[in-house]
Amino acid sequence: MKTRTFTIFALALAVVLASAAVAQDWKGRGRVQGQVLTKDGQPIEGATVTLYFGEPGHGPEAIKTKKNGKWGYLGLTGGNWNFVIEKDGYVAAEGQLPISEFKPASLVINLRPAEEAAAPLDEEAQEALSGIQKANGLLAQGQYAEARALYQAAIPHLDDESRPLVERGVAQTYLLEENWDAALSTLEQVLAALPEDLESLKMKAQALGHKGDVDAAIQTLDQLAAAGDVAALQLIINLLLDAGREEEAQAYMAKLPEGTKVDPNALLNTGIDKYNANELDSALSYFDRAAQENPDLPDVYYYRGLAYLAKGDVEAAKADFQKLLDLAPDHPKAGEAKEFLAAL
Repeated sequence: MKTRTFTIFALALAVVLASAAVAQDWKGRGRVQGQVLTKDGQPIEGATVTLYFGEPGHGPEAIKTKKNGKWGYLGLTGGNWNFVIEKDGYVAAEGQLPISEFKPASLVINLRPAEEAAAPLDEEAQEALSGIQKANGLLAQGQYAEARALYQAAIPHLDDESRPLVERGVAQTYLLEENWDAALSTLEQVLAALPEDLESLKMKAQALGHKGDVDAAIQTLDQLAAAGDVAALQLIINLLLDAGREEEAQAYMAKLPEGTKVDPNALLNTGIDKYNANELDSALSYFDRAAQENPDLPDVYYYRGLAYLAKGDVEAAKADFQKLLDLAPDHPKAGEAKEFLAAL
């Protein structure tokens, strides 16, 4: 979800964009969450998840998946990370994952039973696998059309079980390009083969929501949410907030398990809408929740600082702008924050 344009009616300042520094270490402020499932979509507990940045071993310690198959990492630098997911009795999965310091990444992997491991690949199949791996790298670099071309070239050489998973990768490239119709068309093919594939259903709901068909998106997700899929519940909340249907979103928020966070982008976007409508108290309520649930997310303090400034609460605004600089001195909004502090 993109962050909406924020109307500044306090001071007019030029935006200063900081150059991205080349990370020398794997530690940063990025975060990723994921889930490991069987090929039928059931959670796998105790799978080992290893991430490394650049060379093997250059990253955090490996972790095990929980009972629901989920796992997560905090404190990662932005960039292309490698992952390896292993579990006795299953074929290991590995690939690349793009991680940002400003937006959480997500990875859902389906592992195949070891007894279904393929025989040694022939030359044609090996070429297809190599193309998929290269496509994963291009996807991580934002080269969506190029990645899609390689995925599509590999599909004719795949077996019936692998084909839908690569088609899902094609759908992902369309989603990232905001080509909702092409994404939906591709996902229909995937779901025809894997009708209960959780990731594809969520991608379908996202595309429907972006097309403005929020009710159809929610209908796609409601059954998953009723079955206890928290990610589906969170996505419903995001869609409703993005559509301005706050009362309905609040009803779904009440169903979240204790301690479960709402997507900070959804909270920020709703707060921005309220700010732009000059509903400052309501805006602050959303920014406050985003800050409470994500105290290390720099963006929260930039937007909340502007809201405080609009209300005339200069000290609170200064505190938030300083917090932004403490957390992320190279943040794209750091220059504005510095100028606000100097002016105040």
